Amino acid sequence: MHLDGVDQVVALLDAARELDRDAKSRTSGRYPLIATLVFAGTRDDEVGHALVRDVDLARSRFEVGRSKTAAGLRTIDLLPVLHDILAEHKAGHGGGLDDLLFPPARGGRRDKDNINKRVLKPVLERADELLADRSQHPLPRGVTPHKLRHTFASILIAFGRDPRHVMDQLGHTDPKFTLRVYAHAMRFSEHESARLKSLVEGHDWAPSGTGTAEAITPDSGLSSGRGGFRTCDLSRVKRALSH
Repeated sequence: MHLDGVDQVVALLDAARELDRDAKSRTSGRYPLIATLVFAGTRDDEVGHALVRDVDLARSRFEVGRSKTAAGLRTIDLLPVLHDILAEHKAGHGGGLDDLLFPPARGGRRDKDNINKRVLKPVLERADELLADRSQHPLPRGVTPHKLRHTFASILIAFGRDPRHVMDQLGHTDPKFTLRVYAHAMRFSEHESARLKSLVEGHDWAPSGTGTAEAITPDSGLSSGRGGFRTCDLSRVKRALSH
């Protein structure tokens, strides 16, 4: 399960940003945290332990220094949109390099329950309201930080990233996960691909889908399917993962 279209990703980001701007809200930093889950594929525990120093804007990297597995200790390449969001967040952070990147209002560290209850749940509720207002399909049920990792993987796949690269970015050693994501990856039309490219590259996007960015050209890892949708060559993926 993952977000299955650009509209849903946009609604999630719009909702998080809107809630952060609400003067009555006691929780802040939802927008950069949600963006990190979607565009970096971090686990909830990883993002909860993230420090200010872990964001290297000069080299466009996000260092995961604490994870549940050895493979989880990794360097994530920042997509342009996340680079911009974290640059703004870091500029207004006000803490030192060894302070938490996403601290809760009451101090301490955000754990799984805090992220789900205080950050993700309100954002999901508001995102569904935005999607309804825009006459767009609602979010799937059961969206969690783990499911947003699937979305990140799908974004990399849609951009033709090598399966090994996808595994490294997610901190996975089991190719079965990557194969499952490939099998259920988001299928974008040329128009959706153009909007996704515009979004990920950090350009302005329109909820109504009026973006004018040039469509992504399918590469050797993706081929055009019926109706102009991009589908995955699973045999090629299996071969790449076996090397």
